[in-house]
Amino acid sequence: MRVGHREKGRSSVADDSPTPQTPRAFHLACILEVLRRDRRTTRPKIAELTGLSRTAVGALTDVFLRRGLANSAGQEEPSIGRPATILEFNPDAALALGADLVKNTWQIVAIDLDGQEVDSIEAGIADYAPDAAVQSLKRGVLDLVSRVGSGRVLPAIGVSTPGLVDVRSGIVRSARDYGWTDVPIRSMVEHHLGLETLVANRGKVGALAEMWHTRDNGKDLIFIFIGSEIAAGIAHNGKLYLGSNSNAGDLGHTTVLPDGPICHCGNRGCLEELVSAPAIEKLITARLRESGSGLVGHAAEGLVEPLTVESVFRAAEEGDPVARQVVDEVAGYLGIAIANLVNLFNPELVILGGPVGLSGPVLVEPLRREVNRRATPYALGVVTIASSELGAQAGSVGAAVLVLQQAARLLFTRG
Repeated sequence: MRVGHREKGRSSVADDSPTPQTPRAFHLACILEVLRRDRRTTRPKIAELTGLSRTAVGALTDVFLRRGLANSAGQEEPSIGRPATILEFNPDAALALGADLVKNTWQIVAIDLDGQEVDSIEAGIADYAPDAAVQSLKRGVLDLVSRVGSGRVLPAIGVSTPGLVDVRSGIVRSARDYGWTDVPIRSMVEHHLGLETLVANRGKVGALAEMWHTRDNGKDLIFIFIGSEIAAGIAHNGKLYLGSNSNAGDLGHTTVLPDGPICHCGNRGCLEELVSAPAIEKLITARLRESGSGLVGHAAEGLVEPLTVESVFRAAEEGDPVARQVVDEVAGYLGIAIANLVNLFNPELVILGGPVGLSGPVLVEPLRREVNRRATPYALGVVTIASSELGAQAGSVGAAVLVLQQAARLLFTRG
């Protein structure tokens, strides 16, 4: 990889699949998928699975051996005929970069071709101005690339941001927490880093991260990021469902309480106004004023620690009645929304992420009870609801998966 030069021929994030430009590149992409899936195989088996001639497979697999994408791993003795060389997939041969914007920090990660983290770094931003954020990202990427070695880094980066993101144009239409409106983040990153850039909301990339983490691209799953915003990523058959203009999964602005609090979007009773991190902090403050007691009550007086989402859930785990009441209320609202998702999309997995979603059993258990009460039994029969095993890394890993989905094109169509 050479920072400062961007390859042409990019397909959009919405394509979700490699788009090689020549028949040869397409065949190389097919072989890459066979190797990645089967791990150890032979040229005759590749020919059988792809429909290519053995002569063609022999020439094409030599490319994998030369580039280190596969290694020779002994001989397989067939029932008849000559022994066949075993080819073993080498996921460390190439790395994908991903970056997730979290508060005033970029979390940047390099993952291998299996989606496993190789190295990561954090880069703080001086302020929320887009130019400052991109300059910080550039410094962090250069530092990380110097650590992992530029030779095996794919010439692209995935970027995850909060807010409404048009993945086709790479423009952040609005990110309220940062004061961003119509920020052309993709073109800015490409200009400063010289890397092809793929951009999506952190809820959407979270779904990609979980899809690769489960190692089952056929699973229907929904990832829900719950923090200062609420955003869902919907994955079906290994692809993201984006909607007509990238707004699919805007769960935070679905109505849960018709006469509820006014949302900044102009609606009343949006889920974001009821279960986001700021909403929970506002709710616990109100409940403490009403009760004047409880473990978190001491925090409200400055005797223990400031009121945060983390402190609320910690107090609920320790048995604080006020905190427990708030968590149950939040779980109830969230359960209504997730029950609707279960009925509409019939997923196998609903995975919770973000500061609220990662709070653990204290939230998940009452949430499951509410979903069980409201969703149809047939849809409930297949769904599992859990907090993300990837934790806070889901955003950066998912952003890097945007690049992995284009790995064949990036590997085999350069030049």
